Amino acid sequence: MEASPAPERILVIALHYPPADGAAAIRARNLVRNLQALGHKVRVITPRRPIAGDVPPEAQTVRWLDLEHLGRRAARRPPGSPQTMSPPASWQRRLRTIAARLAFPDLHAPWIPGAIAAARREIADADLVLSTGGASAHVVARVVRGARPGIVDINDLWWAKALRQTGPIRDRVDRRLERWLVRSASALIVPAREQGVEVQRRWGRSSTTVPTGFDAADFTFGANGSHPAGGEIIFAGNLYTFPLDVVFGVLGRGRAELGWTPEQLHLSFIGSCAAPALVAAETQGVTEFVVGTPRIPRRELLQRLGNADALLLPLFAEDPHHLPMRFFEFVGAGRPIIGFGSPTVPAARLMQQHDLGPVCETTDELLAALAQVASGTRQSSPSPSTRALFELKNGRAALRELIEQTTPGYRGDS
Repeated sequence: MEASPAPERILVIALHYPPADGAAAIRARNLVRNLQALGHKVRVITPRRPIAGDVPPEAQTVRWLDLEHLGRRAARRPPGSPQTMSPPASWQRRLRTIAARLAFPDLHAPWIPGAIAAARREIADADLVLSTGGASAHVVARVVRGARPGIVDINDLWWAKALRQTGPIRDRVDRRLERWLVRSASALIVPAREQGVEVQRRWGRSSTTVPTGFDAADFTFGANGSHPAGGEIIFAGNLYTFPLDVVFGVLGRGRAELGWTPEQLHLSFIGSCAAPALVAAETQGVTEFVVGTPRIPRRELLQRLGNADALLLPLFAEDPHHLPMRFFEFVGAGRPIIGFGSPTVPAARLMQQHDLGPVCETTDELLAALAQVASGTRQSSPSPSTRALFELKNGRAALRELIEQTTPGYRGDS
């Protein structure tokens, strides 16, 4: 236990939280684990999810009208089902785009009234309110905290967010919302230094970098140990603007120029990326090199990552400030990372600084990196000491100092 001198009673408003296992949920969980390790008493308010798994004891779930879940049910596409291996219909994509532009402050807006009511029942026992995971969580926290200190975790910017198209009207609304939430917070935390620089540029406010990190307890299957041969490279999660045609073009070159076979090398796409990857592979004529797997439980996914020969990480030039949770999970899995895209984004910088794998900016560089895997020449895995630099516990010191500065002497309702 790394307790603070004066443990606080902290109410966390988390838009995503386990049993959900997306990036925002894992960041929220890791923040809470660090707070608990520092000796703080933590209570979490989060939306109820139709997801199997136990709700952690510190969390209280709130019923709400989950429109996305209702849409999946109407389309008979439950998460992780075989039906998710085919891309959603065009009308479903258009409907979601319209909803994303109209739902204010985000698609979880129906959660806000119930969350406010639940948070008000807990607020009397709180010295500090921390919000994370999305604009609606920050709105709830701002409404209920009153004069209490409030820390806003800017896990991802929402106004002018990279890879998100909202339209000019919604863009103006989001700008005002972000300005209000950022400027009214007692303190800000961000997962990467570059994101803090962008917040400073936008709003003139400093922030504290608290990396998400990975929990070593999630990787107890021997991530750095032996694993079966087979030339498997794994990509997991959302594709966003990842250029599948370029990657598959490199696979085609390897087959034509270097004689690659699926026994030497194959790319496994796991989760929401599986369906579009299979479609693109067929278009590019490289289906024999591509395997698609629907969404699988997080524990199984981490084991798959730990058994891979390498992990493929997109480096989005369009998103120059964000350090994704996927990066920390890849490091935690203990396998070499092959980055493809911009060499200047935070993940690329860390890969180069700590020798986590090649950062490929061109197709020739990607071809050379994949050729190493195809030839059976495995790149070295990150050492235990290197992996330890990215564990979640490394964010505790900054978090402890921030809380001590933010809540000096506060006790009780105000």
